[in-house]
Amino acid sequence: MDIKQVLTEIITKNILVQKKESAIYSEQAVKFKLAIELYRSSQIISILESKIPKKKQYLDIYFCENSRKYGIEVKYKTKLNEILENKFEYTNQSAQNFGKYYYLRDINRLERYVLDNIIDEGYAVLITNDPNYMNYGRDNTLIQKYDIYNGKEINGKYPGIKQKGKEKNDITINGSYKTEWFPMEFKNPDRDTAYFNCCIVKIVNEK
Repeated sequence: MDIKQVLTEIITKNILVQKKESAIYSEQAVKFKLAIELYRSSQIISILESKIPKKKQYLDIYFCENSRKYGIEVKYKTKLNEILENKFEYTNQSAQNFGKYYYLRDINRLERYVLDNIIDEGYAVLITNDPNYMNYGRDNTLIQKYDIYNGKEINGKYPGIKQKGKEKNDITINGSYKTEWFPMEFKNPDRDTAYFNCCIVKIVNEK
């Protein structure tokens, strides 16, 4: 089973176009929605917030299919949408440098879990209505170091970042992974619809 294709179809159908009455406002709700739709579409029973054996860490979504173990990490980054008289109450998460850093950290974690044989395949999912995640960072800025624009090769060392006075660790990604955004455009919202884009990076040990 092509899990990336399954995830792409689920996200395209259920998350990328949101009406006010069915809008998804939190990352936790996205994880829950993905778990439900994995079962509906493919009869996959998944575990949310699955604890990694012998580690104080968790996978957002974990499941087994045909003896293979899969892990999914989800990031849901939003900005506030004011659409005429209708208000989409998305949290305004404007610090894209943090969002990109944590997405890269998800890729790093999944890569380590694959190499440690905790999972066979990992999928780092980023869903956002903020076009800045798809854009190139300004030259010679910190955010440029975390660029994840379409077709970007993710590989090598990324600097740590300071958040609320605390230094976050550097990130080292040993493999090479290419970002692929869909549907590859940001539409202007109309009066009752919000549009999102998604990037899914697949992590697997090719050896």
